[in-house]
Amino acid sequence: MYSESNPSKEYKKHLQHYKDMHKKGLLFKSGKILTPENTYCGLFTSTYAKIVKNMISKNGYQSLLEYGSGKGTFYRKKFNIDSENFKTLKEYWDVKIELYDPAFKEHSVFPNPNNKIDITICIDVLEHIPEQDIDWILRRIFKKTKKFIFIVIGSYSAQALLPNGENAHILIKESKWWFEKLLEFKKKFIGIKIICLCITKDKNEKAVYNPINIDDDFKKYL
Repeated sequence: MYSESNPSKEYKKHLQHYKDMHKKGLLFKSGKILTPENTYCGLFTSTYAKIVKNMISKNGYQSLLEYGSGKGTFYRKKFNIDSENFKTLKEYWDVKIELYDPAFKEHSVFPNPNNKIDITICIDVLEHIPEQDIDWILRRIFKKTKKFIFIVIGSYSAQALLPNGENAHILIKESKWWFEKLLEFKKKFIGIKIICLCITKDKNEKAVYNPINIDDDFKKYL
């Protein structure tokens, strides 16, 4: 069985891909190349700024971990979403922040797992993980978290490519698969609420959002 101390060869291979992309940039199917500065900078996380703020405020949370934060640019830089200006995520969310991303040197050390935090967010991450490594990564997230986990997963083929030409989304599963997987962990970590937003694409490539609610309801935070 694979674990934090013994990840699969596939995991190690993909981790090196992401380390390289952070330094060299990201290639899309269209041929467009994203600069290293803008590659996995945390833009997707910033689009959920209001939702996460509501999760924090309505539950009275004081601490947050982003698992798979990339560069975490918007924790220290102001940003704009739908013509609305925001402070940095650190200021806007106003909680103790911990960032982790094994592919980005500045955030590559996992915070002390014994110092649990209230809410963990994991946005646009798990679909990039080999299936054989999902369990130990989820176990790591659950063990670090006291109260709430918010996950966003793209269940579709990505526009981004890995340096070897493969699609960046290597784990594409339906929401039913993720529900059953998360329910396994819920049975072991009873006190944690879970919301998982599975995103698929319709025939016109428009995003379709499929929330998985376990002891909570995504609609409360819109």
